[in-house]
Amino acid sequence: MLPTPGLSKHSTGPTLTAMAAAAQAHSVYVVVPQAIIEDGKRRNSSILLDRSGAVVGIYHKNVPTHSELDMGIIPGTETPVFETDFGRLGLAICFDINYWEVGHALCTHRPDLVVWSSMWTGVRMMSRWAIEFGFYIAGVFSGGGAFIDPAGRPLSSLPHPTSDQTGMGTITERFVRPRSAGGAPRLQYQSLTGVIREIRANRRNHRTYRRRMPAYIMLTVTGQKYRRINRGIRDRANA
Repeated sequence: MLPTPGLSKHSTGPTLTAMAAAAQAHSVYVVVPQAIIEDGKRRNSSILLDRSGAVVGIYHKNVPTHSELDMGIIPGTETPVFETDFGRLGLAICFDINYWEVGHALCTHRPDLVVWSSMWTGVRMMSRWAIEFGFYIAGVFSGGGAFIDPAGRPLSSLPHPTSDQTGMGTITERFVRPRSAGGAPRLQYQSLTGVIREIRANRRNHRTYRRRMPAYIMLTVTGQKYRRINRGIRDRANA
């Protein structure tokens, strides 16, 4: 699914304007989490900007919290994946990560990377999604961030200790390379482009990604009730 929405109406406002300028100045992709009003409906959204600062696409949070629903936030109905010059990129927001169906819907569109914006760290849920659905996930949350590979291993985290995000020890071997034969080691970070190339090279042998079979399903009574509430609000709003 590669939507090409006309999102010029979202390209105004001080926050998005400033982030678009930063994207262009540094030639990077930027994900801008923002509350927006679209067609008269309030949404909790993530807007993807390309290296020139132009809007590539938008994702609406599929599973707003109870407090967001009380504020009139309308759940999204789609999980788009966008083409970039380094791979296919999906988006998710905060509470989404607690719901298997959101990750599974993203998985069916075969993203290389999912960017998850959140107020909380997600604890082990980032690793759980990565293992279950076979994509890399970059989490940016209040006070820090983490980058997780499809095996659920943290490749980097900042500034919290890695164990805060995943319950695993810090993996440094991936980042430390010898300066030269017999020389002192130095810290060297892989580029995201290099990571995406590695995904594609290993994908054929990635059992979880290839089979696409769920290892768990969240089916608590509370979860089922919340899904019904969320679905009812969404269906009425989007009717």
